[in-house]
Amino acid sequence: MKVTRNQEIIRRYLSSLYKEIALTSENINSNRKVTQIHFGGGTPNFLTPQQILEIGELLKSKFLFSDRAEISCEVDPRTFSKEQLTALQSMGVNRISLGVQDFNPQVQKKINRINSYNMVEKIVSMLRSSGIEAINFDLIYGLPGQTVDSFDTTLDKIISLNPSRLAIYNFAYIPWVKPHQKLIRENELPSPETKFTLLQLMIEKLTNCGYEYIGMDHFAKENDDLTLAQSQGTLYRNFQGYSTQKDTDLFGFGLTSISQFGDAYFQNHKEFRSYYQSLDNDELPLSKGLVMTESDKQVYTIIMSLMCNMELNYESISKQIGIDFEHIYSRELAEIKKDFSLDGLVTFTDDGMKITNSGRLYIRNIAMKFDKYLTIDNSLYSKTV
Repeated sequence: MKVTRNQEIIRRYLSSLYKEIALTSENINSNRKVTQIHFGGGTPNFLTPQQILEIGELLKSKFLFSDRAEISCEVDPRTFSKEQLTALQSMGVNRISLGVQDFNPQVQKKINRINSYNMVEKIVSMLRSSGIEAINFDLIYGLPGQTVDSFDTTLDKIISLNPSRLAIYNFAYIPWVKPHQKLIRENELPSPETKFTLLQLMIEKLTNCGYEYIGMDHFAKENDDLTLAQSQGTLYRNFQGYSTQKDTDLFGFGLTSISQFGDAYFQNHKEFRSYYQSLDNDELPLSKGLVMTESDKQVYTIIMSLMCNMELNYESISKQIGIDFEHIYSRELAEIKKDFSLDGLVTFTDDGMKITNSGRLYIRNIAMKFDKYLTIDNSLYSKTV
């Protein structure tokens, strides 16, 4: 995050971003098609319509696009304009994600994010009249000042706007990582018990109003591609969330972005100076990388199956990872049975295990049992629930 109105700083960053895109395109098979673009990781509509057009034209000149590519963009409702929408549509954007967070004025004031219901309603109307029906809303639960009653009202307003997807994230209060959060008083945050009630409320309310609970923090209409992918067993999850694009390589552009292709992950520099320096030297701005071991790939497959399908079939997963899953991971299965099955969160059969509806609330915790890299002290990170 960089807060600035200095156009020279913006132009400098965009110049380097353009160079990174061009350098990456030179190292990719030109016959490969782009099937999905996510334009975000910040506030893309901070840019001018002309700057949005420039990025779109560069991408189209450097890569071959599938005719059915899904191109999505995150949008801050407070600064979104018709001119920006026109520019986004010219680059093929066909899905918009609106960062709503919460509709309660008191909560919005505490997080310095004022966007009224009327404002969002007008934007939704503008999107639909322009032909964009794929509309996502991003909400956050656990915000300062949030109550069960206030969040219930926010959900009612969201449902009235009828988005096709919802991502409702747990507020990560980590002021030691994000200094601007020091302005938020910890005693204003909902208690863990209240947060759990908020989580239960949104699941019950949304599933009763035509949304499928995909898992973790995602909900989608029954005819949405995410819901269809889950029912067909082709749902996928990467570090950005649930996706319909299974077995595709992911290339990230820009400061701190992460790429995933083959068995490797790469992350760009997090500091502007090193990011600029690499590109000034005609080098990709990579900071670090990781190649998965055979064990990593096994755990990756196990956790992916759990989070996307909410179940594990022992025979099927054994074939996928090439080992006797039930034998090799007997300790992890025993821990899951001890910690989760007695509370009705997981059911076990001779063939495998299945996450119950209540257990979906704890899917992160259940999947964590297979993650050998986790340490006992996770105090530096946000909570799972």
